Amino acid sequence: MTKRGFPDRVYERAADAFRASCAENTPVYRYARQAPVPHPAAGDTGNEQHARQNELQAYELAFNTLKFQALLEDVLIDSCFQATQQMPDDLMALAMVMLYDLQDRKFQPREPMTGEGEGPVEEVRLVEDSLFRFRTKLAASLARFRIKQDLVCIDDLLPKSVKEKHQRKHKLPTCAWVNTLKSSVDEVCVTLKTQGFVQVDPHTHLEGRVFCKDTHCPDVLLFPRQARELRDKTTLLLDRTLIIQEKSRSLAVCALRPLLAKNTDILLAGSFSAYTVAHVGVQASFFSSHVYVCGLPADSALREELHVTLSRVGCKNVRVLSEQLAELSEGDSRLQKVRVVLVLPRCTASALSDPIAHIINEDGDRKLLQDLSQGAVSDANLEPLIHKQIHDLSHALTFPKVHGVVYCTCSVYAEENELVVKRALKNAAARTKLRPFRIVSTGWTDEETFLSLQASDTGEGCFLCVLKREEAETIQNILARAAAKGLLNGLALHEKLKKTRTKDKQGGAPTTPLPPQPDPSLTSAPSVSEPLPVDPTLHEAALGHAQHHSRRPSPAPNDGSAHPDHASAAGLVENRASEAAHRREKIRRRKSRASRYGAKAKKRRTRSCRKKPHRARPVEDAAA
Repeated sequence: MTKRGFPDRVYERAADAFRASCAENTPVYRYARQAPVPHPAAGDTGNEQHARQNELQAYELAFNTLKFQALLEDVLIDSCFQATQQMPDDLMALAMVMLYDLQDRKFQPREPMTGEGEGPVEEVRLVEDSLFRFRTKLAASLARFRIKQDLVCIDDLLPKSVKEKHQRKHKLPTCAWVNTLKSSVDEVCVTLKTQGFVQVDPHTHLEGRVFCKDTHCPDVLLFPRQARELRDKTTLLLDRTLIIQEKSRSLAVCALRPLLAKNTDILLAGSFSAYTVAHVGVQASFFSSHVYVCGLPADSALREELHVTLSRVGCKNVRVLSEQLAELSEGDSRLQKVRVVLVLPRCTASALSDPIAHIINEDGDRKLLQDLSQGAVSDANLEPLIHKQIHDLSHALTFPKVHGVVYCTCSVYAEENELVVKRALKNAAARTKLRPFRIVSTGWTDEETFLSLQASDTGEGCFLCVLKREEAETIQNILARAAAKGLLNGLALHEKLKKTRTKDKQGGAPTTPLPPQPDPSLTSAPSVSEPLPVDPTLHEAALGHAQHHSRRPSPAPNDGSAHPDHASAAGLVENRASEAAHRREKIRRRKSRASRYGAKAKKRRTRSCRKKPHRARPVEDAAA
């Protein structure tokens, strides 16, 4: 199938993006600098979609030109194009992007196209005419390079990782999440079926008019890559019932839901699109919660686009803050109900097969095009990203009322993923005396660890980590767990502990995590009727043993050779427990004897007090 090319404005924007991304001084040409590409403003639906589509096409064209920059420059030199045509330096970037598109179209002519309401661009037509007149020599020069380097196609010139991504991005499915404020997932599936789509198994290859449910996110549907029928045959996209978006953002929103509770607000920070904010707002609306989006100044283009998108989606629980995350404090009156923070920082997008769509749609770093085109990000571009990621995540962990934080990137570098989380946890622990955070399960596995997905033909890669504040640990809870494991050797538990254990077993774990509350047993005075307290040494031994095992995975079934640490700890607890039981039994017997003797003495005194007093006889009777 012959490619048609692009409108004139796309080539012009692609030249600007290429010029801004390539090295200032290349071995061959010096590309003159011009004004940066403007960000499309929000406005009419048709014009906005058209502008965003043109911008995406322009950056994809610039990105592909950067991949083959050295080859294209060699072709221009070998064919004597520059010496013959006398192309000025400020048009060489345009000549590069148009040469890549010309060879991609097999040197076939392009039908002149202009966008709606746009006229032809004179510079584009001039460069196109020059290249097309020279197409025979350009094609011959390209063929010589392929023969000389034994290339089946020019893709073989790319590094292995870049080549795999370049070929894989055309196989990726299209992801779309369901706006549950307007319809349910089942209703959308029924609507698609009535419009000629067929629902298939999630593990089936998607081709044609088919769709399936995603295996990770319950509100996400997958379609074939070229989902033209989805755009042409259904109104679900136009009325924002179905919204196309990259899956990694849907994964972050899905991991956020188990942390939500009734009337608990969410703080969103980082780099994201208006649709990401809308998706978080839709999820929060079911808990009557608000979403606070920080880092959007009043004059921001994204802020205007956000208001338009939220209005179309029907989301009314989003509040926009001008301050960056680092500028917000725990005393801010607007954040008193915030219990969950979602951090989506700018990252290298190195885990994505199609990083350009992420950079354009999710407000990514456009300076990374040159590095991503070569398959490796330089330290000069990586270090600022890492510093900002650590700073934002560390600050999110310092809010005392926050009990859950979700951190998500689209990077393959450990410096942006695991190491950022470890550094942030360490920084937060050093700056606050609150209970620390720990890594918990993301919900898709039982292991308390992060989720790391690798890019494949069925989906993009991403890194996801859920952090939750540790709940208050009490001596009673530690002893209860030790008794449940049989480590107290039959030592009777306090009646209050038994009731607590019974209540925990009957109630079970809550479906929605609540903010940790202080244990009243730590602040209330002990009852007079309670038995003597357990020996403090026993408490310390049980506490040390429970903390030791809370940091280690569950022990394997007993095979007759217990771990030395476990055996020594268990023996210590048993010895202490038996000694304490013996002392308590002696005290109980002594008090029992004392109480019996005391009761008899009290009874005798009571009887003597109740004896009737001696009554003297009257005088008359005595005289008689």
